[in-house]
Amino acid sequence: MNYGIEKNRTIPFHRGKYNVANHIRALLDLLAEGKYSIAQGMKEDYICNDIYTEEIFQKVSLMQELDNWPNIDRFMEKEYGIEWTEFNLS
Repeated sequence: MNYGIEKNRTIPFHRGKYNVANHIRALLDLLAEGKYSIAQGMKEDYICNDIYTEEIFQKVSLMQELDNWPNIDRFMEKEYGIEWTEFNLS
């Protein structure tokens, strides 16, 4: 999946071009890898804008087939509370 990846970007103090993940993609990758302690604060510290909530929910919901889905679901409930619960019920 190429969602959220910017190709051929320069990074300060590094030579060459790199593929770089945006904030949402980086957080999705952390969830998929089970690195919840690093992703903690996703809503308030990293994203900081409710305009992205629906997009995030849609992308996270695609992870339901992962083995660690129950942990991802719990993480999202802690981060987003009732918003995540209502999204899952819809």
